[in-house]
Amino acid sequence: MNKLLKHFQQFMISATFTFHKNNMKILKISIIAVFAILPFTNFAQQAINFESGYTEVFFSNKLDINDLAKIETDLSEKGINLNYNYLKFAKDGKLVAIEYHVTAGKVGAADKTEDTNVAIGFIVNTDPHGKYGIIAGQKESIQKRRIELEKKN
Repeated sequence: MNKLLKHFQQFMISATFTFHKNNMKILKISIIAVFAILPFTNFAQQAINFESGYTEVFFSNKLDINDLAKIETDLSEKGINLNYNYLKFAKDGKLVAIEYHVTAGKVGAADKTEDTNVAIGFIVNTDPHGKYGIIAGQKESIQKRRIELEKKN
């Protein structure tokens, strides 16, 4: 469903730029349609990924307080405890800064940022015989680190 919604949004945005001035009515309707769909886009689903063997969570400037609450609830259902120590939001309600602490079993990690334009987060190894517990940091760095650790014997 998210892929369909994404394709529709991309189509609507590209279509709005191809109209001529005499089609302003259609342009306005297209823009209204795009903005009518955006509130139903669930960014929390894009921020959390339950894979076989690990769980990824990333915080970015696309998230709002409702997304953060859903992430916390979803993780709690999986036995992963997430606590937000500090949250700051822009006027539009989107996340600007975050400090968090996450625990799963006997392992934990924490991180913080004042700039959510660069996504940060964590990966929890849910494999009982895993090679790491929790990795926290910037999105690209921790994804690379997870792959490196999983390749080691």
